[in-house]
Amino acid sequence: MTASARLKTSPLRCCSCTVASLRLWRLYSESSVRAFTSSAALCREKPKKHRVSKNSDYQQNGGRPFYGKIEESRLAPDMSYARFMRLVYSRVSLLKLSPAKSAILRFTKVPADLYNKHIGDYIQAVCALPENQFTMETAPKYEDFMEDNPTLPHLAILKILQNSARRGTTEGLQYIDAMLTTCFGNYLKHKEKDSKFTSQSRATQQSKKEDTQALANIANPAEQFPMARAMRRKWILHVGPTNSGKTHNALKRLGEASSGLYAGPLRLLAREIYDRFKARGRSCNLVTGEEVIWDKDSNGLCAKITSCTVEMANVSTEYEVAVIDEIQMITDPFRGWAWSAAVLGIQAKEIHLCGEERTVNLLCTLASMVGDIVEVNRYQRLSPLEIESNSLQSSLAGIRPGDAVVTFSRTNIFAIKRKIENETAHKCAVIYGGLPPETRAKQAQLFNDPSSGYNVMVASDAIGMGLNLSVKRIIFETSVKYDGVAFRRIDPNQIKQIAGRAGRYRSAVEVSNPNAPDERLGFVTTLDKSDHKYLVRCMTDKARQIQHAGTLPNNQMLHRFSQEFSPTTAYDVVLTKFYNFATASNYFSMCSFLQQIGVAKMFGDVEGLRMNEKTQLIKAPASLRLDVIASVMQHLATAISLGNPISIVDIPQFDLQSVEFANVAKSSTLKNLEQLHSVVALYLWLSYRFPVVLFDREGALELNHHIQMLIDRCLNTIQFRRQVSRVIDDDLDQGLEGLQTAVSADVQAAQTSSTTAAAS
Repeated sequence: MTASARLKTSPLRCCSCTVASLRLWRLYSESSVRAFTSSAALCREKPKKHRVSKNSDYQQNGGRPFYGKIEESRLAPDMSYARFMRLVYSRVSLLKLSPAKSAILRFTKVPADLYNKHIGDYIQAVCALPENQFTMETAPKYEDFMEDNPTLPHLAILKILQNSARRGTTEGLQYIDAMLTTCFGNYLKHKEKDSKFTSQSRATQQSKKEDTQALANIANPAEQFPMARAMRRKWILHVGPTNSGKTHNALKRLGEASSGLYAGPLRLLAREIYDRFKARGRSCNLVTGEEVIWDKDSNGLCAKITSCTVEMANVSTEYEVAVIDEIQMITDPFRGWAWSAAVLGIQAKEIHLCGEERTVNLLCTLASMVGDIVEVNRYQRLSPLEIESNSLQSSLAGIRPGDAVVTFSRTNIFAIKRKIENETAHKCAVIYGGLPPETRAKQAQLFNDPSSGYNVMVASDAIGMGLNLSVKRIIFETSVKYDGVAFRRIDPNQIKQIAGRAGRYRSAVEVSNPNAPDERLGFVTTLDKSDHKYLVRCMTDKARQIQHAGTLPNNQMLHRFSQEFSPTTAYDVVLTKFYNFATASNYFSMCSFLQQIGVAKMFGDVEGLRMNEKTQLIKAPASLRLDVIASVMQHLATAISLGNPISIVDIPQFDLQSVEFANVAKSSTLKNLEQLHSVVALYLWLSYRFPVVLFDREGALELNHHIQMLIDRCLNTIQFRRQVSRVIDDDLDQGLEGLQTAVSADVQAAQTSSTTAAAS
C-alpha cells in the first residue's frame, strides 16, 4: 500500500488541522515540491560561506528547507505567544542563508536584487503577525489557506505544524520552514508583478484588495450594535466556582425586574428557568432553536420575561435586567461569538454575567472599551470540595449511592452501567451528549428522586453544565477523551467544571437518610490510579485568565463580502475566503468557521437559494459527522429554494419503519434513534425560519416525543463492554506516529522522483 493510500484509509483522516499539517508535503503543489528539492540539491553542493557538516541535522533530514540544530526544549507544545514568535523569527531569518535564497530564486525566477530588497520587509511582516491568530483554537484548513497563494503565513497553522512533531524531534520545524518558504516565494512573485503595473493600475489593484480585506474586518464587533452603544449599561459580574450560588442571585434580581432576559448555553437550562418562573406564577416566554413558546395574556400581549439559549438572545428589544450564564464560554472556539454578541449587543440597563473568575480581566476591558460600568461580586462554594487521597484502584466495588461516574465514550457509559448493576446493588441513570435534552432531564430526575431506585449516575462531560444533579462524589473513569483526531487529556478547566458538580446543596442521598450528618461536603476522585495524579494537578493549579472573546461576522457582513465574487461562486468557497481574510483585534479572535463551511457544502449543489436563505441555513444544527444529515439538508434546501412545502414524513432519508418496529435491545437501534432525533431537531429548527415550506411542526414534535420514549427504553436494555484508552504522551498518540511515517514516505518518494528527473 502506498503512502497516499495509507493516508486515505487512516482513521485519522478527518478534516482537522492537525492531520492536515502532517499531510503537508503530499498536499503541496508540484511547484512547491520542486522548490524544496532544489533546496536539497543546493545543500548537497555545500555552499562556500555556509558549510554544513556531515553530521548536521540539515543533511540528516534529506536537505529539506530546515537549517540548524534546535534543542529539545524549544519544541515544547505549550509555548506562549512571545516564545513562539522568537521561534518563528529564528526560522524566518534562515531565509537569508544562501541555500534558501538559491532555491527560492530558482523557483520564483525573480531577480536577486528583488530578493535582497524585500527579505527584511518580509521578516518584519511575519514577526508582526497578531496574537489573536496564535490563540485561535481552530485554524483554517492548510490546503484552503494555501490555495489562495498567501504572501504571509498564518500563526495558528504554524503552531499546529510545530505541535504535530513528536517531542524531541524537529519535524514540526521542517513544516514551519516549508510554509515560510512557500509564502515568501508568493510574496516575491506578488512584488514582481506589482512592479510591472503602471502607477494607476497598481493603485486600482491595491485598492480592490484593501476593500476585500476591509469587508472581512471584524476587529471591533461592538460597532455592530449601535443601539446598545447609545446606552449607559451596568455590568454586574457574579464570578466563582461551581455550586456557589452566583446564578441564583442573578436570577433573583431578574425576578424583581419588570422586564428581562435569561440567556443560557443549553436548551435544558433555558427550559429549567422557564419552568421555574411559571411555577412561581410569573409569565415567561421560552425561545430556543427548536422550541418557541410565547406566553400571552388575555389581551394577546407576550410576557415581559424571556428565557432563551444565548444564540437566540434578542438584541433589538430593551430590557431592565438581562442575565447571561456561563460567561466563560465567551472564549469557546465554536460558540464564543454568541456570548460576545449578547454581552455587547443586549439593550439592558443591568447585565448580570455569571461564570468563572478567569473572565474578570477580559470583561472589564470590554466594558471600558464600550464605556459601560462594571461591578464585580465574588462567591465561594456553598459546600467544600475535597479530593480523595486515593483512586478506586480500578474497582467498581467502592461505588456508593450518590456517586457519578464520568467517562467520555458512549460505549463505556453503558459498559460501566452494566458492570455496576451486575456487581453491586445499585441502579444507574445515564446521561450523555447524544441524548435528546428531554431524555437527559428525565434521567436527571430519576437520579435526584430518592424513591426511584436510581442512586448512581453514569455520564459523559454533558453533566458539566445545564443539569442540577444531587451528586455527592464525582469519579472520573478516565482523564482522556478522543477529540476527533487523537486521545487527549481533558482540559483542566473542564475537569474543575465537572468536579464542581459534587456536593450539590441538599443531596438526595442525605434527604433519603434522616440519620445522615448535616454536611455539604463533596468529593472527587478517579477510577484508575494512573489518572489520579493528573486530577490533583488540575484541581490545584490556578486557572489562566481568558485573553480573547470569540467573534463571527453577522449576516450583513457576509452579504457584502459575497458581492465581491461571482454569483456562480459556491457559498462554501465564499465563506472559506472570508475565514482566510478575516482580521480581529487583540481582544477578539475569529471563532471556527468550519461548521458553517461544512453546512454550506451540504447545500452547495442546490440552485436558486437567496443570500438571506443561505445565511440562515449555515447556522442550522447540522452534524457534520452524520452522512444522513447531509442528505437531509440538501433535500430541505432544495424544497426551500423551490418553495415546495414538505412534511417530516416526506423526507426520503427518514425511515419510519425503524421507529415503528424498533428493537430496543440492540445497540444499533439506539444509534439509529439518535440519528433520527438529529433529523427531527434539524427540521424543527428550520421550521421556525421557513414556516411556509416546513409546515409540519406539530407532526415533528409528536414524532420527536415518540423517539424519546424509545430511547428511554433502549437505555434500560442495551449493554456494552468497557474500552480502556491510554495516552503514551500528552502531546502524541500512536495514530499520529503512524501517519507521520506515511508522510515521510511521501516526502522521500517526491525527492527521489525529482532527483531522478534532474539527472535525466
